[in-house]
Amino acid sequence: MKSYWTRIRRFLTSEDGPTATEYAILLALIALGLFVTMGTFGANVQGLYVTIRAAVLSV
Repeated sequence: MKSYWTRIRRFLTSEDGPTATEYAILLALIALGLFVTMGTFGANVQGLYVTIRAAVLSV
């Protein structure tokens, strides 16, 4: 039972846990930024393809 509490104490005082959490938050923010950027530019690119398609079909 003593080793159980020792492991918990070691986990709570370890520097690895906060570092992993910081990386997870950073990764989530990067993914969110990518989704927002792709959503914004995706509509613009789709409009560009529609314009090009209409121009090609009218030739």
